[in-house]
Amino acid sequence: MVSAAPWEAPLDHGDPQDDPAVAEQLTTQAAGTRPAGERPRPLVDGLLAEGELLALGAARGIGKTWWGMDLAHQLARGHGRVMGTYTVRQAARVLYAHGELDPWTAYDRWERLRGTEAVPEGLLESFERWRVRVLRRRVTHSGDGLATSEETLDANLDERLEATGWP
Repeated sequence: MVSAAPWEAPLDHGDPQDDPAVAEQLTTQAAGTRPAGERPRPLVDGLLAEGELLALGAARGIGKTWWGMDLAHQLARGHGRVMGTYTVRQAARVLYAHGELDPWTAYDRWERLRGTEAVPEGLLESFERWRVRVLRRRVTHSGDGLATSEETLDANLDERLEATGWP
């Protein structure tokens, strides 16, 4: 739903950072402020940077496992193109947490992905049952007799993963 009204100059509420209510709830900065420190190095162009965690989810049977295992393999190698599309810029340690495959099926897939190459150093896998809880949050707004609803998804990862120290 889109609502339009004549343009009016916004009210001057002063600097939001000076508002105690904002300061108590949020850490803010002016939009477009250059971040402190070094920019995280890209690991895979347009897909993944140093320090990020990637969790992949979609419907069954569309290639998530092949895509994820190819990403893990190329990233551990430190070069190549993930599924022929995304360029890998540097090597990283990878923990591939299986969700559906048994160890023998995973072994066969790694064999197909790596061909005659050795398994890259720093590529680990786990068959532990990880708890990933998807949270669906719905917020309903009502005003002027109309109701709108927003839905967001979020995920909580298993605390054992964070305890490993692997980003």
